[in-house]
Amino acid sequence: MSKILRISEFQHKLPLNIINEDFNVFYEQFLKSDLGKIYLATPFSELSQSFQLKACKKGPDCIFSAKGKIALMMLKNYYGCSDAKLIELLNGNVYMQYFCDIVLPLDSPLTNFKIVSQIRMELAKKLDVRKVQEALAKSWRPYMNDLDKVLIDATCYESELRFPTNQKLLWECIVWNYKQMKSLCGILKIKLPRTKYIDWCKRYNQYSRKRKKTAKQRTKTTRGLLKLLYKLNGELSKIENQHSFEQTTKYTKQRGTIRLIYQQQSKIFTTGKAFPIELLA
Repeated sequence: MSKILRISEFQHKLPLNIINEDFNVFYEQFLKSDLGKIYLATPFSELSQSFQLKACKKGPDCIFSAKGKIALMMLKNYYGCSDAKLIELLNGNVYMQYFCDIVLPLDSPLTNFKIVSQIRMELAKKLDVRKVQEALAKSWRPYMNDLDKVLIDATCYESELRFPTNQKLLWECIVWNYKQMKSLCGILKIKLPRTKYIDWCKRYNQYSRKRKKTAKQRTKTTRGLLKLLYKLNGELSKIENQHSFEQTTKYTKQRGTIRLIYQQQSKIFTTGKAFPIELLA
């Protein structure tokens, strides 16, 4: 093993051009590193074909080849750093340059870190997940064991789940009640009862758009929604009592759920004024 030289202990000039002169030596050491092993196991040519990357014939040549663009995105995920930090590491690490199929001149390093986001957008538009998976599966088959087994992550979540609040729950009950009441009035050919639903549509939209909601605003909104829900529940009960129509199991179950929600929310929320629930019994 050659002796390691410290910069503070000698006055000789550093042989900066040794990377270009002894390219094979550096490249062999790169292939033995962890990054080099990933490089050898990645089918860059097949991935380039799946992305259908082509060199632009007009203008100057692109800094990164099709292979280098994919490799740069892999380095981004491998090191988990920002675009600016990735370019900084790329300028000072010859192994990362080999991985991206480039050798940067020492006197003119990359300075535009936005090139990373530009390449990311280009690859995102041309990404075909199925083709990429097939290319990786064929290349990684020799490194894979237990191919007859399937491992699935047990973690799951609801992507459409919203942050639950009392106001959202009450509003959804109000919307369902109003739509059912409007539909029943149209079928039975009776006059639609007057409510403040239209006014509350505007008020609730304004309330929901606010990023920060004060306790006073939440209290005021909850009080108004409870009053409106009580009104709609009562009007629907009147229609059910005065007119005979077939109620489906889903309709009956939903009505019971909304009654329960109203009773629970009115108990939780202290308004100083009791809301009668005779019509909800």
